[in-house]
Parts: sequence; C-alpha cells; structure tokens
Amino acid sequence: MTLSPKLAKLLNEQINNEMSSSYVYLAMSAWFEQTPYSGFAS
Repeated sequence: MTLSPKLAKLLNEQINNEMSSSYVYLAMSAWFEQTPYSGFAS
C-alpha cells in the first residue's frame, strides 16, 4: 500500500506532534518528582 505524498506528510506531522507531547509530559513528570508535588507525577 502506497500513501499519497500529502497523506504521508500529514501523518508524519501528527506523529511528530504526538511524540513532542509525550516528551513534554515526561519532562513535566520528572519535574514534579523533584518537587513537593510528587502526586502530580503519577
């Protein structure tokens, strides 16, 4: 199955957005683990 270039571009953008969000949430979790707000990290 071959994706059209437009669909491939949009799919890659979506995956990149989701990966970026994942790293932001991971960084937030690590920050909250180091603060008195450890309950926020779970």
